[in-house]
Amino acid sequence: MLDEHGTVLLAVRGLHMGTGTSESAERNRVLSERLLTLAWQQRNLPEATQAEAGSWLLIDTSDGADMLTSTLTDALKTHGPQGTECSTLHLPREAEAATTLEKLGSQLRARANDGVVILCGPRGGEPDQESLLEGREQVRHLVRIIRELAELEGELPRLFVVTRQAQIVRSDDEANLEQAGLRGLLRVIGSEQPLLRTTHIDVDEHTEVERWPSSCWEAPMRTRPPGAMVTGMWRACAPAR
Repeated sequence: MLDEHGTVLLAVRGLHMGTGTSESAERNRVLSERLLTLAWQQRNLPEATQAEAGSWLLIDTSDGADMLTSTLTDALKTHGPQGTECSTLHLPREAEAATTLEKLGSQLRARANDGVVILCGPRGGEPDQESLLEGREQVRHLVRIIRELAELEGELPRLFVVTRQAQIVRSDDEANLEQAGLRGLLRVIGSEQPLLRTTHIDVDEHTEVERWPSSCWEAPMRTRPPGAMVTGMWRACAPAR
């Protein structure tokens, strides 16, 4: 420290400065970043290959009827291969767990499905403490459904889970806290149940189903169709390794 004439008033030697965190805390921070952080890169989606007609089961988990379910059903029949069959099942979170599993089991045993699409409902309202509780119930509900799928005998259907703005892509995006926890859950499902070939599709509230790239239903990636389209390319993210 100097005065106005340049005379040294105070000198400090041997001073060490740091963040105030221990080495173990720093290691935990770095580990968490590497496990949970998503890095975004611009990539062109692969071209969709010619697929054969299949059977799809669309599961609506919203408390009320979700228009996306019927819209997606129509899109799969219209733009999919000729002969594509779709059935729907409404399994709201508020239903009793035993009733949910009974309905799902009956539907799965009635007909073999090539793909199962779980549609998570739109945001319930402004983010608040209640959103965190809803998020916990979302995770529990999804676990019940996927456990039933994983216990099927024979070849398992491919699993697709559609969330609504669970991941922030652009700086002006507002995350849906009710579904934010599903991203981590689906990573775990993908590792522990590889035969389900889980694909996570995250969309905003404005993108029409017809604008979803058809390769969403084939490429094993997470994709964000909305206004996330930049210069003709779609943003996709892969789990951190």
